[in-house]
Amino acid sequence: MRDVVILVQARLGSTRFPGKILAPFLGMPMLAYQIRQLRKSGHRVRVLVPAGDLSADHFYMERLLLNHQVPCIASLVRPDDVLGRFARYAEDHLALGTVIVRVCGDCPLLAVDLLPELVAFWDATPGLAYLGVGSGWPDGLADYDLFTHEALLDVHARTMTASDAEHVAPAFWKDAQRFPQTTYPVPESVRIRQWPKLSVDTPEDLAYVERVAQYVTRIYGAAYTWVDVLHTIDTTPELQRPPEPMNAAYVAQVAEEQGQSAQDWESLRYGDDCHRGMGKAI
Repeated sequence: MRDVVILVQARLGSTRFPGKILAPFLGMPMLAYQIRQLRKSGHRVRVLVPAGDLSADHFYMERLLLNHQVPCIASLVRPDDVLGRFARYAEDHLALGTVIVRVCGDCPLLAVDLLPELVAFWDATPGLAYLGVGSGWPDGLADYDLFTHEALLDVHARTMTASDAEHVAPAFWKDAQRFPQTTYPVPESVRIRQWPKLSVDTPEDLAYVERVAQYVTRIYGAAYTWVDVLHTIDTTPELQRPPEPMNAAYVAQVAEEQGQSAQDWESLRYGDDCHRGMGKAI
């Protein structure tokens, strides 16, 4: 069986919400909750953070991860070069042939029950270098990128723009000829409506996502599924919240780099296929 490892990108220096990954969430730091959920997958979990932060919060995060028996790997790569951080770790610690699952540390409701489906889809699609998810999932619920160890090192060696280095996956999207790729299809029941954001960028986001989690766990218990999350949002008036543009910071960064008006994220990600929920296929 192919080796699979989950790499969580995390940092304390968020501009809009400093230290958000350590903010309380259901009685524990948000990052600890997300790690607890990810470990249900049975795959190895590693947290990659920038080095050089000697704050009390940084040492607290290291102790927190140690208590959860999750290695915290601090990289000397500059904080905004997440792609470099991933490549350095893969080169030093992972065997060739490993499938890397990239997630962000600000998605506490990430659908862990979706991950086995993604891995099975990967195994059933020979020749993949990259697998993403189709258009229509709520931001923060299915934010997975899967890629091979070899493709990661290759794309890192070729990446030039700051936005690609910071956001990792776009460097794969832009070169589908070199990196065979496809997207995991979105269920029609999910794609037909717009959902509130479930990632955490602000204190208001955290309060909302924790409220969703409180409702879901009260109804379904700790073993809830992504279907339970969406059904709870859909049927609970108190959880209605307007959708927000996806990945606005990335869109603005690309517009600045290209010297042109900002597009929407789905056009940048999926191109002409954005309304069908599928990306480029191998």
